[in-house]
Order: sequence, then C-alpha cells, then structure tokens
Amino acid sequence: MKLWVVMPLYNDWESAAELLRELDNEAANLGHETHVLIVDDASPGGNAAELRAEELKNIGEVQVLPLRRNLGHQRAIAIGLTWLLAEKDGDAVVVMDSDGEDRPADIAALLKEFEKHGRTQAIFAARARRTESLVFKLGYAGYKALHYLLTGIRVRVGNFSIIPFAFLHTLAVSTELWNHYAASVYALNLPHVAIPINRGTRYRGQSKMNLLSLMLHGMSAISVFAEKVSARVLAFSVGLGALIVACLLTICCIRIFTDLAIPGWASVTGGLLLVLLAQIVGNAGMFLLLLLHGRSRDGFLPIRDYLPFIRRD
Repeated sequence: MKLWVVMPLYNDWESAAELLRELDNEAANLGHETHVLIVDDASPGGNAAELRAEELKNIGEVQVLPLRRNLGHQRAIAIGLTWLLAEKDGDAVVVMDSDGEDRPADIAALLKEFEKHGRTQAIFAARARRTESLVFKLGYAGYKALHYLLTGIRVRVGNFSIIPFAFLHTLAVSTELWNHYAASVYALNLPHVAIPINRGTRYRGQSKMNLLSLMLHGMSAISVFAEKVSARVLAFSVGLGALIVACLLTICCIRIFTDLAIPGWASVTGGLLLVLLAQIVGNAGMFLLLLLHGRSRDGFLPIRDYLPFIRRD
C-alpha cells in the first residue's frame, strides 16, 4: 500500500524533524511504502533544511508545500489534501499534527483498524486521555457540550486519522473541508469509525492552541453543520414562540374570565411577552434569510481555488 502522511506545520521545524525521525523508525515496521507531505503554513522562521530528509532510511519522498499566507491548520490540511489529489497518487492518507501530540507509534493502530474495515472507511483517533491544562480541558468540555447541543453530534476526534485516498475526490469538491477536516468527513457522511488513542506531548515549545484558538476552532467545526444548526435554532425559536403565545392566551383568559388578575399586571406582563415574541420572530426571520442567502452563494471549492495559496519559488 502506498501511504501518504499529511501534516500542517507552522514555525515548528524542530518538532517536525523529530517526528520525521520517529516516523522513519515506525515506517520500517508498517510494511507499506510511506511518503510525507508537510504543509508549511507560511512559517516566519526556520526552513525545510532543518528536516534533514536525506537522513531518512524508510520514508520515501518528503515534500514540503509552502503557502503564501498563514491560513490555520485546518485550511492548511485542506490545501494539502487537495494538492495531493491533484499531483500524486496513493492508497491511503494519514493526517496528523507535526508537533508530536499525534504519535507516529499510533499509526500502526490506525492501520490495523483500516485493514480490518477493508480499507474503505476513515479511522479517527478518539482521544482517551488529554495532557492540556485544567482550564483548557474545561473550555474543551464546554465546547463539546455546545457542539452537541447545536449539531446533535458528539465531539470525539481531531485531525489524527487515516482515510482511503479515494475519499479525497469527495473532500476536494466540498466547501466544508475549507473550515474543518474531521467535521467535513462527518458532514459528508463518509463511512468512519473511531478508536481510543491517547494524545502525546509536544516535542518542543508550547501549544499554540489557547482558549481563543479553541473558540475559533470550535466555531469552524460547528459552521460545517450550518444547516443542521439552523434547523435546530429555528425549531427552538418556534417552540419558544409557541410557549409565549400560550402564556399570552393564559393571561387574557385570567384577565377576562376571572378576578385573579392584579390591576396592571396583565398589561405589563403581556407587553413584555409581546416584545419578546417580536424579537424572537424578527431574529428567526433574519437567521432564515441569512441561511438562504448562504445557500445561494458559491463558497470556497478546494479543487478549484487552492492553487493561488501555494507559493511557487
């Protein structure tokens, strides 16, 4: 099997060099032809010479794909996968980070599950244990709860995965890939499974993912399911609007048919509920118009739009 390993990199060449050495050792036991594509996300420091690819014994080609501007790791992955489809061939693609948090030693477990499913499904690493700070873990737990509330899908996986090369044909023509790789696989209903794999630790430096980055990353993932989120928000708005109408009818009945109403109570409460109902209807209408407008727009199509982002020296 011809295996490509795709990893985004931003100014972390020393970690990538160490990961390549570990991956080279693992490649000797994998039993597959292994190649590497590093997507350089416009790193301001360091250079590909630090990788010392000529010292590798078991990895074939090491290709560095430089980008013109920093796009973030999700969009770097999108461009890397699209470039791979356009320029190379293969049987499977491993997507992983370049800092050591995705361990080369765990690729064997992904491959084993990949073979078990006949090389026809995406295999994701479900994080069984994380090594971040308590604050980050709490923020991540909040993001997972919000993601499930808005989409109905539980967050269990990240980038670390292996997919059939054939999946690239679908991903490259999906606007979802531009926002979030793993979420796009789920949103496109590509067959996938997840297996528990512990997260590793960085080789060098500190993680660039802080709470702000986590928020942006989370919003990108949720945006992939925009239509599902919209349907849930609209359903919630309709339900809340119906509840307010029921409350208004109840107030009218109490005011007209009973002597229980306190003077001025019905008009004040009813007025507040009417204002709230008008806001819900207005916001729901605006939300619906934005959704319909978004569906009519031609978004970023990776296979068509990726080339201008690649730097060609």
